[in-house]
Amino acid sequence: MRPTLFNIGSFAMPSYGAMLVIAFMLGIWIAAKRAPRFGLTREQVIDVSFWTVLVGILGARVLYMVQHSSDFRTLAQIFTPKFQGLTSFGGLIGGALGAWLSCRKSKVSFRGYLDAIAPGLLVGQAIGRVGCLLHGCCYGPVCSPDALFAVKMVEMGSFHFPAQLVDSIGDLIGAGCLLWAERSMRRPVQPFGFALMAFGMSRFVFELWRMGVSSDPIKGLGITDAQVISIAMAVGGFLLAWYGVPERKGREVAP
Repeated sequence: MRPTLFNIGSFAMPSYGAMLVIAFMLGIWIAAKRAPRFGLTREQVIDVSFWTVLVGILGARVLYMVQHSSDFRTLAQIFTPKFQGLTSFGGLIGGALGAWLSCRKSKVSFRGYLDAIAPGLLVGQAIGRVGCLLHGCCYGPVCSPDALFAVKMVEMGSFHFPAQLVDSIGDLIGAGCLLWAERSMRRPVQPFGFALMAFGMSRFVFELWRMGVSSDPIKGLGITDAQVISIAMAVGGFLLAWYGVPERKGREVAP
C-alpha cells in the first residue's frame, strides 16, 4: 500500500491518479495501434478517446456520488481535483456516451471505435486496480501477516488479501483471450462484446473477495449490486460477442 507515489516539494502525486493516467494512455495507445483494422485512423481514435476519457471520469464520479450521497455535503468534497471517489461502472457508461457523442459529431464509426478499444479497456481496468491496491481501497478479507499475498492496510493497521489483483489478473486474461478469439470474429462489435463479457465476469469474481467500499449482499439474493450488474454485463457481452451486429453498406456513421 502506497497512497502517495512521490513528492515534488509540496505536491504529492497520488498513486491512484498516476495509475489511472497510465491506464488511459496505454488503453488509447492500444486502440490507436488497432485503428486501421477497423477502418479508422490513429488520429480519429485519439480524438474520440479524449472525450471518452473526459466523460468517463465524469460518469465515474457522478455514479459514485449517487451511491454515496451522504458523504458529499460541501462543494469542496464534490469538486475535488484528486482521482478519488470513482466507480468503474460509471466510467464505462460515461465513456461509452462520450465516445458515441464524439463519433457522431466527427462522423467516425462508433462500432469500429468500440472494437479498436476493446482490449485496451481490459488492460486499462487491470492497471486501475493496481491503483486501488496502492491507494488502499477495494481490499480483500483480513489475513495472516505471514500469508504469501498479505498486504498491510496502513490506515487500519491490519493485513488483507489483495483482492484488487484478482480483478487485474482476470482482466488481463480476458484481454489475452480476446486477442486470440477475435481472429475468428467477422461481425462488428464482436470484439467489444467479448471485452464486455470478460469485464463482467472478472468483476463478479472480484466481488467474492472485495471487502472495501460498499460490498454488502442484497437481501434475499446473496450477491452484491455490483455482481448483479456484472451478470447483466457478461450476458449482454456474450450475446454481442456471439452474434455481433449486422454489417452496414457503405461508410458507417455513428447512429
